[in-house]
This record gives sequence, C-alpha cells and structure tokens, in this order.
Amino acid sequence: FKKYKQAGSHSNSFRLSNGRTEDVEPQSVPLLARSPSTNRKYPPLPVDKLEEEINRRMADDNKLFREEFN
Repeated sequence: FKKYKQAGSHSNSFRLSNGRTEDVEPQSVPLLARSPSTNRKYPPLPVDKLEEEINRRMADDNKLFREEFN
C-alpha cells in the first residue's frame, strides 16, 4: 500500500499560485451502518430479477422523458 501511495502521490497534488506543490489527501468518509430503516424506500433486489428491474425502470424513465418533452 505504501508503494502505491508513493507512486501515485504526484497524481493527487496540485500547484498553488505561489508555485508550491501541496499534496491533497483524499478524506475518508465514514460508512453508514446498515439498518433496516434505511432500506424501506429502496428494498434489496434479488440478483436474478436485477436485469428485469433495470429494464423496467429504464423504460419508465424514457416514457416519462418522451411524455414531458414531446
């Protein structure tokens, strides 16, 4: 992990107006704990129904788009 960080350190740095280069560290974002209350609006989908559900949602979005703009 240290090798990767040293090798990639130039990619996440930017040059300030005074000419100095300062490293920008990515800030860690705490992950939200999974609780049953968070999944009420978006319940988990079984994998075998995933493609069908995506196609259905895409069709709905496209239909709404056509109705709104045509």
